[in-house]
Amino acid sequence: MRPSKMLELLAAPGTDEPLSLVVTGYADEEAYSGWLEDSAGKVWARLEAFRFNFVKFEAVTADERQKVAEVGPQNVKIPSHSYTSALDNRFRWTGDTLELDGYLKGFGGAEMPVALEFESDATVIEIIFNAHGWSGIAAIEINGQYRDNIDLFNRENNIGRRYKIGNKKKEKLRLKVYPVGKNPQSQGREILLDGLIEHYDDLITPVYSKVDARNRGGAFRHRFFEIVETLGPDAVIVDVGGGRRQLADPRYINLEYSPFEEPDIFGDATALPFKSGSIDFIYTAAVLEHVRDPLQMGREIHRVLKSGASLIANSAFMQPVHSEGQHFFNLTPYGIDLTFAMFRNRKVWWDTGFASTIRWFVEVTEMRNSNNIESVNRFLQLSEDLSESISEEKGMYIAESVWVEAIK
Repeated sequence: MRPSKMLELLAAPGTDEPLSLVVTGYADEEAYSGWLEDSAGKVWARLEAFRFNFVKFEAVTADERQKVAEVGPQNVKIPSHSYTSALDNRFRWTGDTLELDGYLKGFGGAEMPVALEFESDATVIEIIFNAHGWSGIAAIEINGQYRDNIDLFNRENNIGRRYKIGNKKKEKLRLKVYPVGKNPQSQGREILLDGLIEHYDDLITPVYSKVDARNRGGAFRHRFFEIVETLGPDAVIVDVGGGRRQLADPRYINLEYSPFEEPDIFGDATALPFKSGSIDFIYTAAVLEHVRDPLQMGREIHRVLKSGASLIANSAFMQPVHSEGQHFFNLTPYGIDLTFAMFRNRKVWWDTGFASTIRWFVEVTEMRNSNNIESVNRFLQLSEDLSESISEEKGMYIAESVWVEAIK
């Protein structure tokens, strides 16, 4: 959603305090950069490349205020750039590789010699890695000379981590990436590539556009699309904690805390930066277990929804710890019902997922690394066989995750 349109919805997080936008840069007749402040001059968010950031942003300095007061907003120009997917044939891979989620490619930690090589003559070269709890350490060579190591371990979630290389002379550089070890906290040695961004000397005017429709996280439930189809052209749909999801629908807003590329706005689910009664539909999946106060998140969702608006929410129940350091509360079916007790017409259901949960337990405890691999495999097969005997009713007691649909 364009900043000018989204501005109509925004308020100081968790309140109805109105905010005004101080624009420092325009692009394509749309606000590109600036900040949001209240009537007392307190800054609540930055506008950065068409996206509002209420989470982590630099303080506005006196010099910035003076400059915008003296010369006003400027027309923005940025270096032209291009993106190359990790799956592109331009990249040369040596050794065994793996592909994940339809967009990542790399190495799974094999001991044999493995490497990624490519060439570029761009002014600035950004290698985009995927950093997560199973990531290792990658070495980077330029023209056959060792340049640096980059530790890709990130314990909280999967994020893009960029490694930037300057090339002012625009020489053709030969780049090589290969694994060299692991962080002691990491559960693996994976080196995964998202892609490559190359920047050039010529300047262009950035044009607002949503990130291409994609899903690099959890898929939407079918019920989400059923509700979306009932909404009018001016409706506002917010995916709270949408992660690496994006839709082409201009009504859709992905609000996320983590610094992914797909979100439209960065904010906190326990203090939503929207006016009360401004949203037509909220969807949130696999988020409640990651906030410090799920009950407050429920109250905030209720506050910003219009009367009669719909909610679909999901939480982990019998899932093991994931996103280490950012996983706090799993909810039972009763817990998710309590979290949204202020809503009416509540319908609670669950995903039993017994066999998949057991596989998850085996993975995080690294049972496969023990000397009892045959026992582990029998255990997994037994869980598959027994899962078929669990009724939908009894599945409530051991459900992998729980859901609620409700109306304000």
